[in-house]
Amino acid sequence: MIEIVEEIEEPKKENIWFLILGVLILYGLILVFANNILGRIVSSETLESKPYLYQINLFVILLVFFLVIVPFLFRIPERNQTYLQFLKKIKLIKIQPIIAVLGLGITTGVIFLVFLLLSSLVSVAIIGGELILDFRLLWVGYGFSEYLYRALIPGIWEEVAFRGIVLVLLLKKYSKQNSIIINSILFGLFHLINLVNMRYSIYPEVVAINVIFQVIYTTAAGFVFAYLFVKTESLIPSILSHFTLDAFGPFLQTIVFGTLSLADIAILRTSQTVLGIGLIPAIVNVLIIYLVYWLWKKKRFFEPVILEDKMKLIE
Repeated sequence: MIEIVEEIEEPKKENIWFLILGVLILYGLILVFANNILGRIVSSETLESKPYLYQINLFVILLVFFLVIVPFLFRIPERNQTYLQFLKKIKLIKIQPIIAVLGLGITTGVIFLVFLLLSSLVSVAIIGGELILDFRLLWVGYGFSEYLYRALIPGIWEEVAFRGIVLVLLLKKYSKQNSIIINSILFGLFHLINLVNMRYSIYPEVVAINVIFQVIYTTAAGFVFAYLFVKTESLIPSILSHFTLDAFGPFLQTIVFGTLSLADIAILRTSQTVLGIGLIPAIVNVLIIYLVYWLWKKKRFFEPVILEDKMKLIE
């Protein structure tokens, strides 16, 4: 893991928080204003008929931001360094060993979904409603298809920002343990940006409650994503897990008809936070990641046996 930060041009330690806050502030501004700018350029009729243009616009802007502006903030690439080399150095594209990395990411995402299903069943039992698992109904009537491409934005770019950049910078100044904790707290607090939705809602207090709980469970989920990155030295697992949660999470959530009271919303969000994508999934995932990592590093569980090893076994 140390090689991640040693190969990058060393920023002064006192400037690390300046870089972190700079990246997060610019990232937040892009999320808030990128689509407003698109709305001034493209007609409302076109956007209503092609809502996916919002996601394409945001994805392209973030692509430019992280591949051009962020390297400039890091003062790299160096004279003889390409962008591809830069991405390799901060482990954005390291995927070895491929089976272990991909498998760990998918497994972590599935674990999140299992606990989310459990929390939905608890919510159904307490406050009523229905748990709709008819994929065709969700696809057509609930707009589920949109989640598949909308989840690409947080699934990829939040991981690039918080694990690929912020966590790498934190590791220059703090221990792995402290870096993971700080990174997860920053990740959770960053979701306070969703409070801007209060001005568009007729129930701003509901938005506020939802965001408060979101900060809690994204902090816990962020701990898992950061732990995944540190253990595997790759962004692939956290991206897969994050995308799986955002894309398929709505498929497993409770559908409640009628107006919910604030108490009902609190019950729903508490079950999601504790049983769904918050504390319990974080604990279970970290334990499983540690077990896999131990097998991987200590027992060479995922590594192919090379010819020399076979000869030793024969002897």
